[in-house]
Amino acid sequence: MVMKNVVTVLGLFLPYALSCASTSQDTANTALDIPQCGLACILDELPGSPCHTITNTSCLCNDSVLQGAVQQCLQKECTVVDAIGTIGATATMCHRPERSRKHDMFAMLAVEIPALTCALLRFVSRWYTATEFALDDYVMVVITGTFVPFLAIGQMAGMIGFGVDIWTVDAATLTYALKLFFTDESLYLAIIFLTKVAILLFYIRLFPQAVFRRICYLVLCWVSITGIVFLTMQIFQCIPISYSWEGWKGDFVGPHKCLEVNTLVFTAAGFSIAQDLVILALPLPILARLQVGLRSKVQVMVMFSLGIFIVITSCIRLRSIVKFARSSNPTWDYTDAIIWSGLEAAVSVIVVSLPAIRLLVTRIWPKLTASMSKIRGSSASHSGRTAGVMTNSGCQTFDGHRGPRVPSHEVSPVRSLSRGTNGAAFELGFTGR
Repeated sequence: MVMKNVVTVLGLFLPYALSCASTSQDTANTALDIPQCGLACILDELPGSPCHTITNTSCLCNDSVLQGAVQQCLQKECTVVDAIGTIGATATMCHRPERSRKHDMFAMLAVEIPALTCALLRFVSRWYTATEFALDDYVMVVITGTFVPFLAIGQMAGMIGFGVDIWTVDAATLTYALKLFFTDESLYLAIIFLTKVAILLFYIRLFPQAVFRRICYLVLCWVSITGIVFLTMQIFQCIPISYSWEGWKGDFVGPHKCLEVNTLVFTAAGFSIAQDLVILALPLPILARLQVGLRSKVQVMVMFSLGIFIVITSCIRLRSIVKFARSSNPTWDYTDAIIWSGLEAAVSVIVVSLPAIRLLVTRIWPKLTASMSKIRGSSASHSGRTAGVMTNSGCQTFDGHRGPRVPSHEVSPVRSLSRGTNGAAFELGFTGR
């Protein structure tokens, strides 16, 4: 039997541990910190090892066969906490370096903070250029309100429990970190779902074509149904819900039941990528027919095509979740999933904000350049030419006639839609050049 009498085990191990003192007193102290069950596994498997004696630490630390046998013993005979404690103690004894990817998780802020800034700029743009908020704007309010805690919780989870090996995290901290991870993944699914909804509502508001709108409504139903279903399944993947972060120790009290988490994760990711591709392709035929100059047309096509970055981050994230829910070292193996989930959510927020930001820039930029020209003391003739660009000096409108041009700040999205396809050009802030 693996579990031996504690006194007998320590009596057998103590002479060997003390004999290691000539190499390192810390090694002996660490050996005594090995949980009783783990110590019994090591001593039971040692006779079959070519190392023969526990004093040969160099051999023990490099004997992969012995390590595999001990690991199997730990899985069969020990609790998860004891197994992790054993691995941690032997890692210290063998002087294995402590790995850390904390800096990688902190680096996510380089994309997440600009994403939050883009969301705020979108609200500024809509406040400045629109007569009233539309449905996609209200959805964006919810997205931003969800993205802020998503960002904060993801960083907190990374700081306290992820990006390191599991044996370097104590049990209570690990449980809390897994709870944060569970919460953050739920917020991630909500953000990804809502950004798709916001984009589709934006399409419906922007383009008046009846057939296109019907297609958008169908895709919106598809996205909404799958989004709600997957979010619900994520939250209730285990019953009771607390088992999702407390069940890892194997000593959960009471009945419990869980879904096949890997199947859920891969299915949700697959649907998300397929929906991204459909949403990305939807407006391209209409954008190609915009009655604007080639340069403006290329600009708007490129802007809408930036959604391909969402697809790219989704695919990379899919690769990072191969070990999801099956890892024996989740605090290390889940690091990539956390990073790419954060990046995908951030890129989605940026992409859904870009059209409004583009409109804001095109409305403000002429006024800024005019003000800068005046400050620099431009000549009167130069000032007249600059003013001519910005005022009703007979500029050509999108309908092809000469006449006074409505000041840019007076063109509302609602009125612009009455112009048909070119209403999209006004909404996106493009000129006729």
